[in-house]
Amino acid sequence: MLRCEAKPCASASCQLYGHSKPKDEAAELELLNAVSNKLSYEVELSMFAKDGRALWISVTNSVIYGADGLIEKYIRIIIDITIRKRAEHDVEILTFAARKSPSGIMIRDSAGKIIWMNESFEHIIGYSLDELKGQTVSDKLIGPETDLEVFKGAVQRVKENKPYEVEIKIYKKDGSTAWVFISNSPLFNEVGSVDRQIGVMVDITERKQSEEQLTMLSLVASKTTSGVVINNSAGEVEWVNDAFEQITGYSLDDVKGRHLGDSLKGELTDVSIITKSRELSEKKQSFEVDLLIYRKDGQPVWISVINSVITDDNGKVEKYIEVIIDITSKKKAELELIAAKEEALQLSRAK
Repeated sequence: MLRCEAKPCASASCQLYGHSKPKDEAAELELLNAVSNKLSYEVELSMFAKDGRALWISVTNSVIYGADGLIEKYIRIIIDITIRKRAEHDVEILTFAARKSPSGIMIRDSAGKIIWMNESFEHIIGYSLDELKGQTVSDKLIGPETDLEVFKGAVQRVKENKPYEVEIKIYKKDGSTAWVFISNSPLFNEVGSVDRQIGVMVDITERKQSEEQLTMLSLVASKTTSGVVINNSAGEVEWVNDAFEQITGYSLDDVKGRHLGDSLKGELTDVSIITKSRELSEKKQSFEVDLLIYRKDGQPVWISVINSVITDDNGKVEKYIEVIIDITSKKKAELELIAAKEEALQLSRAK
């Protein structure tokens, strides 16, 4: 098994100890004491085989005494435990990773009772391991806003010894709510029965809130009579509502991926306003301008553009949102009023 070269040594114990090392200082002192006093011992040692492979061995050394009370012989049993020690090392690494993981991790028995959970899991639900160990956790997390159909579906998957993934609103110990993603996987033993259940929980509350806000904004934007345009951080059109199409005649396919001003400008459009607006956008400044644009069919239209800059927590631009209002009638009335005043002024001068 070891294929080590024998080297001169006063005793077999000395030779063994000289070419191997116990797992820690305490074990080393215990072995030294046993060897020095010619006592029986059992120790786990790390060593290298002749071919350079790292090994772990378990050594059980028994002292056999003769009828005269003197040591007659030593019987040593050596077992290669490398695979077991590597498995233990892997478990230590996985346990450390699980403890430090930002995701909540819990281990339950076949009956669904908590065996272990990490700090992240405790933080998400508000309960400690001491409070829940040996208990089922599911019933403690449901409340009035929990989707019971989703909950019952997950319970059924557990009964069928099948994995599941769900997104569900739970209730923490303090009564507050949180949206979580839960993934649960059964672990089977050698006879095919569920031995453990491994659950991973991730707090997705912020994502869900953003989705709800986006849904609400999309609903409002789709129903408003004002045109709404969403541009990416480069100022290129990503989305427009129905009102925009009605005002300009352009569909999303017509303007998507382009700068809005390039699509709407025409013969009498004041391009300097478009240029100035882009400069303000680059400086992350919102603005409001009136602009003469041209519909897809060539008809001129006056619009008011209200631009808002959306940034992330670091101040980086995420989106530009523009509200487009048709002010053609207003502009026409203003021009007619100006013309009437000019005509009145000329008549006054003629008298």
